[in-house]
Amino acid sequence: MRQFFITTVCVLFCSSASLADWSVGDSYKMHFPQLPDPNGLDVNFESPIMLADDWLCTGTGPVRDIHFWASHRGGEIPLLNGLRVEIFENIPAPPGGFSMPGQSLWSAGGSVPFGNDFDFATAPGGTGQQGWFDPVTGQYIPNDHDSFFQINLTNIREPFIQKQGEIYWLGISIDTSNADGWKTADLDSYPPPYTGRHYEDDAVFRVGDSDWRELFYPAGHPREFESIDLAFVITVPEPASVLLTLIGFAAIGLARRQRRR
Repeated sequence: MRQFFITTVCVLFCSSASLADWSVGDSYKMHFPQLPDPNGLDVNFESPIMLADDWLCTGTGPVRDIHFWASHRGGEIPLLNGLRVEIFENIPAPPGGFSMPGQSLWSAGGSVPFGNDFDFATAPGGTGQQGWFDPVTGQYIPNDHDSFFQINLTNIREPFIQKQGEIYWLGISIDTSNADGWKTADLDSYPPPYTGRHYEDDAVFRVGDSDWRELFYPAGHPREFESIDLAFVITVPEPASVLLTLIGFAAIGLARRQRRR
C-alpha cells in the first residue's frame, strides 16, 4: 500500500506540467473563454504599457489559474524579464462613455522568477497570419508573424477571491528583451447571442498610471476602428490538480507518522 501511494504521488507530479495548459472543452470560471483570433492582431503590452479586458464571474471562489495568448513581434523569441498581473474592480460606462478598470483589487508578478506568486509556463497556441499593433505609437505591421502561444499562470499562491455576478478587469503588462503582444480575441467564436460582437465592453490600455483609453483596430486593418477584445480565460483548477494537492497533504501526514515510529 505504501509503495502504491508513493508511486501515485510520483506519477501525478510528473504529469502536473501537462495540466497547466488550457484547451477548448476544459472548465472555466467566466462568461465564456475569449479564444485567440489566429489571423488577428497582437497588441503591444510591453511595460510600461498595460492592457486590460473585463469578465463576468460565474462562480464565487479563488482565481487560481489565468491563461492568455500572445505573440512575439517579428516572431523572434525574446528573453522574459518580468510580468505584472492585476485584477481591478469595474467602473460602469457613464452616458456616452465606456466602462474601465477601477481600483486595483489584487496584483502578482514582477521580475523573474515568479516562484512566490504563481507557476509560469508556455505552450504552442497555433498559427496564422498575424499583425502587430502598438496602441501608443499607432504602429501597425500587417502579416508580421505566423505563430502564437498560450501563457499559463497556474497555482497562484495567494489568489484573488472573485464573487459570482461581479464584473472584473484583468490587466497584464510584460517586460521582455524584444516586444510581445497580447492577442486579440476571435469574436466569431463567441457563443450566441454574442457571436461576432463584444461581451460587455471592449479592452483598454494605459501607459504607467495614466488614464485608461479604449482599444481600436488601427487604420488599414480589415476591422479598422472597431473595438478590440483580448484573448484570455479564467479557469477552475482541473480535478487532478485538486487531487494532487490532497495527496500532497496526505504524503506529509504519512511522513510524520513514519518519523514517530
